Amino acid sequence: MPSNVPSIGSSGHLWARGIFAVYLVFAGTILCGVGFLVTRRLDLVRSDYYQQEIQHQSHIDRLQRTGNLPLDLAWNILQENGQLICHFPIDRIEGIISGTIHLYRPANATLDQQIPIALNADGRQTLATDLPLGLWKLKIDWLVNNQEYYSEMPVVIRR
Repeated sequence: MPSNVPSIGSSGHLWARGIFAVYLVFAGTILCGVGFLVTRRLDLVRSDYYQQEIQHQSHIDRLQRTGNLPLDLAWNILQENGQLICHFPIDRIEGIISGTIHLYRPANATLDQQIPIALNADGRQTLATDLPLGLWKLKIDWLVNNQEYYSEMPVVIRR
């Protein structure tokens, strides 16, 4: 065998095996990451998220109108005898209040509820009492004299 022909010894095979191992580990890590992310449950904040985004300017207008109201003209949320009660000072406003109360559960979108506003003569409305414990957000869209308003407040349900 001529002396000027290089031979591939054991060190050449080690480099090839090392490069192959690095590529194999890299590909395995990527596949595991993709597999993990594909199995994760992803909920949008709302199922109609994109439609709501288009209507964002009208929401900003409602918030501004609500912010311009006097402080004593606001929704109060009470927990009495295991019940959730929304109270609005109807004696301070002229007109019929209509709209919806959205019970939003940040941890689980399947528990969300939409309830039409139906205040009694005292301006109170009792909401569902079978709500799971924990954090809820009450989103109140209300209409008085053709003016739309929006209130949002967190509520922690305790027994």
